[in-house]
Amino acid sequence: MKKHVQKFLIEDKEPLPISQHLRFRKSWRWNDEVTDFFRERITNKYSLHVCCGQSELGDVRLDLDPSSKRTHEGDMSDIPFSINTFDIVFGDWPWKMNFYKRWKPFYEMARVCKVDGHIIVNATWMPYAESTLLEETYLRCDSPFGTISAILVYRKLDDLKDKKHRVLTSKELMNSD
Repeated sequence: MKKHVQKFLIEDKEPLPISQHLRFRKSWRWNDEVTDFFRERITNKYSLHVCCGQSELGDVRLDLDPSSKRTHEGDMSDIPFSINTFDIVFGDWPWKMNFYKRWKPFYEMARVCKVDGHIIVNATWMPYAESTLLEETYLRCDSPFGTISAILVYRKLDDLKDKKHRVLTSKELMNSD
């Protein structure tokens, strides 16, 4: 049975500035096969879809450029939800992201995912966190000679902690450069 979808209230604030190259494009839409892959894995699980674009998948959806009233405006590097909130957190980040900015979205997704939950990303690089275990890897190519990405399925083993084994907050993660 589907869990009750918790309603999140995010206070009204100024819209986040969005570079034109980050605004959603129809060519970024997942094909039916990829959509079905994610749909199968999130069924009957309380889910967060990060960088959701125009996709309707996910109980809670987050994007810099919200396309519907169901989508919360938010930054993938500062996810506005509490630690251990979701059974599954999934998304498809911008592929041309600066190397030094790639780890924060993954750490944020792991932070809001429950222990023993799953983090699934579609990316052109391989994220890593000691608190996660890579369980499945799928190569994705939508057309001959097309760009290849990997759909990576991680299980969260533990909360992200500092060297003293203290759970890190979102603010501490952001300032740990």
